[in-house]
Amino acid sequence: RKWGYKMPEQVAQRMVAYSQKVWGNDVKISEIPHLDAGAGDGLSGEALVKEGYQNVIGIDLSPEMIEIAKKRNVYEKTVVVDLNKPPMPFENEQFQSISCVGTFTYIDEKSGILLDFLRVTKPGGIIVYTSRTDDVDRWIVAEKELEEQGKWSCIEITDPLPYLPGNAEYGDSILVTVRAFQKPK
Repeated sequence: RKWGYKMPEQVAQRMVAYSQKVWGNDVKISEIPHLDAGAGDGLSGEALVKEGYQNVIGIDLSPEMIEIAKKRNVYEKTVVVDLNKPPMPFENEQFQSISCVGTFTYIDEKSGILLDFLRVTKPGGIIVYTSRTDDVDRWIVAEKELEEQGKWSCIEITDPLPYLPGNAEYGDSILVTVRAFQKPK
């Protein structure tokens, strides 16, 4: 956090805005079943709860990080899951929304995770993830293919935003985009 890392809060705020855009201003954020994919130490889950989410499941590759995340007491449930090896252990159409913050750099774009996100997302649901500007190109082909196939539509791809502004290695050279998509109703 000392490097100015605010992406969990920014994505959580955007999740609320996207939810209101898609389902109307009267949507009850507290009732949305949400998956925090790549939960890490729970910062994103904490930000989601501060924005009104109450039904959040957190998943991460690291059992150690899941243990830290559990201590934040923001998740309904936490599960160790490798996003590089779908399918995830969830039912079809279990979640109304998914967020994945700071994780796509570590996922193989050929893993099939975007299709698995779609599998576990309800019709009309939203999928939001971040991608670093030095890594985003490898995801663009898959995103466009899913859109051309009618499996999702783009809600927004933000302009590049600060990722770790206080880190000399990242600063203004490595930024992040927030990428939001909706599964057809």
